[in-house]
Amino acid sequence: MRMAVTTAERENGILATRAEVMGSITQLHDKFRPVPQPLLTDDQVRSAIDQLHGGGAPPVSVLDAAARLGLLAVSVPSDFGGADLPNDVIAELLTATAGKSEAAATLLATHFVALELVRTSGTFEQRRGVYNRVILGERFRCPSLDLLEVDFHPDGIGLRLEPSASLPGGEGEDWTVLPVGDPAGKRGVILLSAAVSLGAAAPVPTEEGSPAAIHLPGDNFLVLGEEAQHLAKALSSLLKGAVLLGGLDHRAAEGQGSPGTPEAVGAATQSVFAELLSAMIARLACMIDARQVGANTVAAADLSATIAAMECLNVRVLRGDPV
Repeated sequence: MRMAVTTAERENGILATRAEVMGSITQLHDKFRPVPQPLLTDDQVRSAIDQLHGGGAPPVSVLDAAARLGLLAVSVPSDFGGADLPNDVIAELLTATAGKSEAAATLLATHFVALELVRTSGTFEQRRGVYNRVILGERFRCPSLDLLEVDFHPDGIGLRLEPSASLPGGEGEDWTVLPVGDPAGKRGVILLSAAVSLGAAAPVPTEEGSPAAIHLPGDNFLVLGEEAQHLAKALSSLLKGAVLLGGLDHRAAEGQGSPGTPEAVGAATQSVFAELLSAMIARLACMIDARQVGANTVAAADLSATIAAMECLNVRVLRGDPV
């Protein structure tokens, strides 16, 4: 079970966090935006979800609305002024968002995966800096959980990174989060601002034809937590399933479901897949909750097996396999 925190304690923590951020130095790429209201309970999250509107709106517009409503911060740990809601509620948010815009829900999933990478990585102060930004409505994205091979070199008070491959381009997020590793075995998480991420879509090559080096402020490199990748992978699988469930629910509500294509699964198959997804989401969410608080009731091997089962089910739903 997660540690109980009273509403007053949460509100006081959030107010303190806001004051800290408001008094901090503004980065060049920062946007002026209203501070979202904190969402501290499951019911507040569900009410905010109901205020989201899809209706063919661009995915980024849906995500901007989610940021204004405070939905981007629902997984922030209570130690940093967040609600730290359980993962089944995060999955419910993704399922509901997918019913309005599957593309927006997919991008929202990468935001929560990025925050999971940060949860056990770096120092307390580095994590607080990240979560402060999330509480203020900034969006993060983790496009891949595979370690990007880089070379690290001291560069003033920061680092110079020489990536082995081009960095992924931006999707309208404020920050891109990537796990990285060097040949010597040093592993970390890097935070790339929107300005760097956008430029990284087509990096200027060096004379040798490799991607250009990037200067990274010291605070934007976090030592990778021992279980950070494993839990982030678990959450990624969970949220992919939640997005698929939202798509199934939406198509069922619209009366769609002719068999034979991944986009429209037969009504009977659709119903079975929805039940299987719901059950697997509930199981995996509980396991992630337990591992996040350090409980020894869930073995790492059991979590890996459940991740594999979740991913297998996700693939079957995408293909529209018969059941």
